[in-house]
Amino acid sequence: MAGFGSGEHGRGLARGIGVRVNHFRKQGGGAYIHITSGTGLAGNVGQTNYGAAKAGIVGLSKCIALDMKRYNVRSNCISRSHGDA
Repeated sequence: MAGFGSGEHGRGLARGIGVRVNHFRKQGGGAYIHITSGTGLAGNVGQTNYGAAKAGIVGLSKCIALDMKRYNVRSNCISRSHGDA
């Protein structure tokens, strides 16, 4: 995970994943739940950097789910939609 992202979103996410990956393998499974944003899913005017970071979380979560399936580890994202108050 070293080098994932250059900002706060990437560094924090990589640290959290790295800490848990071996733990989940040893215990025979686990689940990652990542929080993202509607801006990362649909975009928003004036939030290019933020949207890209949040979209990266979705992509990383999908890759984790595929890669860690063999260890019974799930990875999902949750997000509010743009229409939520």
